[in-house]
Amino acid sequence: MGALLGLLGIYVLIMLVLLGVGLGIGALLHWLVPAVDLGVGMLIGVVTTGLALHLLARLIAVLERSEDDIQTDVEAELRPILTQYEVIPRRRRPKRRHSSPLITHCSPT
Repeated sequence: MGALLGLLGIYVLIMLVLLGVGLGIGALLHWLVPAVDLGVGMLIGVVTTGLALHLLARLIAVLERSEDDIQTDVEAELRPILTQYEVIPRRRRPKRRHSSPLITHCSPT
């Protein structure tokens, strides 16, 4: 239960930081461009800050990997992936035979 409360506390802290930065960026956008509403500016700030933090976390994760791991990943990406499938011949459908013609010709009277 304590771990769950700890994770919830970290989540709330991250959200408060994101909202605070978003509010700051939104206020700055509203001040620079008065046509931008404060709510829209705050939304822009939260989204860009969240995306920047996400990309920063991915960059740090890539930098932490050793060069050997990166080299084997590059070699694995360069190898072509070939998959062979067995070709199953299609069954031929028998031709339909009509016993009587569908259109009958009538002589004009």
